[in-house]
Amino acid sequence: MPRHNQITGHIMALITVFIWGATFVASDFLLDHYTSAQVLLLRFILGYLMLWIIKPKFWKPDSLRTELEILMLSVFGVLVYYLLETKSIEYGGATVSSILISTAPMWTLVGLCMTGSLALRLHHFLGFLLAIGGVVLVIFNGAAITFSASIATLLYCVGSCICWVIYTLLLCRLADLDSIFLTRRMLFYTLIIMLPIMAFQGQIPSFSYLAEPENWISLGILGILGSGFCYIWWKNAVAQIGAVITTNYIYLIPFITILVAVLLGRDVFSLSAVIGTVLILVGILISNRDAA
Repeated sequence: MPRHNQITGHIMALITVFIWGATFVASDFLLDHYTSAQVLLLRFILGYLMLWIIKPKFWKPDSLRTELEILMLSVFGVLVYYLLETKSIEYGGATVSSILISTAPMWTLVGLCMTGSLALRLHHFLGFLLAIGGVVLVIFNGAAITFSASIATLLYCVGSCICWVIYTLLLCRLADLDSIFLTRRMLFYTLIIMLPIMAFQGQIPSFSYLAEPENWISLGILGILGSGFCYIWWKNAVAQIGAVITTNYIYLIPFITILVAVLLGRDVFSLSAVIGTVLILVGILISNRDAA
């Protein structure tokens, strides 16, 4: 892989996790007015429409097997993953959820080892310990945040991590597909599943709350960026620098979530958060050594 492609892959992964870190706070805003499922439905509709605007061309299915794999991507990597993530935010808040979901890289490492795609080495484990230690420091943030996750929050986050592992393994099999078409098809299958269920339950969300600036801005972050561009950039990053290196960037999400919350006046920042950030970065560098 040419060096400039690898640099591009790192940049795309970094931008993606920055946006995903911000989506925890954006979801927190919208959950004041909508249920978890309604937030997801709104963000997926917006993301799907945005991708059609970017590339208004029909994509003919390659084969039944490919379509089934994309359907599985949609279920595990979009629908179930985000449903569990949003429920965890609803129960435990953005910061607590972000520390638990940030363990996804280690789950991914285990999944890749179990499938024979990677041999787990000592530097992977050491990097994981450093990064998780940094995550804990960032989240506790000088004792400004009380870590009191309920069992429900923990189970939702663990479920999200397992879904992410399945998504990552499937994504590696579909690396040759066009990123925009793949993401759009994933959102299409997700909406096909969600819309009838929510219509039957009478949970179609109202658009009245979107008149408030913080709500439509939050939805734009979730839909256009989080559910649209980010999936495209993430797929490209996995193709260019590998699943392990790309997934390790998820360790940065709690720090970004705290940073966004501080900028919005919803949290405070401390020396422990700075030290934690350094540990996260060091852990990523150690885990990335010879990981591609």
